[in-house]
Amino acid sequence: TWSYCVKSPFVLVLVLQGNRLVLVRQNRYPERQPTWEVVKGGIERGESPLAAARRELKEETGFYAKRFLRIGRLVVAPGYFNQPGIVYVAKQLTPGVSHPEANGEILEVMRASPARIRQMIAHGDLYDSTTFAGLLMARKFFPV
Repeated sequence: TWSYCVKSPFVLVLVLQGNRLVLVRQNRYPERQPTWEVVKGGIERGESPLAAARRELKEETGFYAKRFLRIGRLVVAPGYFNQPGIVYVAKQLTPGVSHPEANGEILEVMRASPARIRQMIAHGDLYDSTTFAGLLMARKFFPV
């Protein structure tokens, strides 16, 4: 007998502004403290992954991106969840107004250089596993 959790797919968006990666600081209830992550969120029923990536980028950062590159797929914990994630790189940004969820999910948006990302990882300030996976997948665009 196998038990696993069925979850909807999600998108992970590595948002690049020049040589900087856009990170969001979010409240994550199970963590009991805010975490730094790349843009990500669920794909709504009937929504394409690209439409979800555009929506999440706008909601969380206010940015619009002229260019989205689909760079791969990941599964967070294949032994426990069936939840696939579609990974994008977003480039050529235009600023706008963010519309985070009313629950106070997004606390802060930051642009970080590769050196700053390495420093955050080394100090334990950046520890989200999907962000790590996305960084590895996007190393051609953003060498950390």
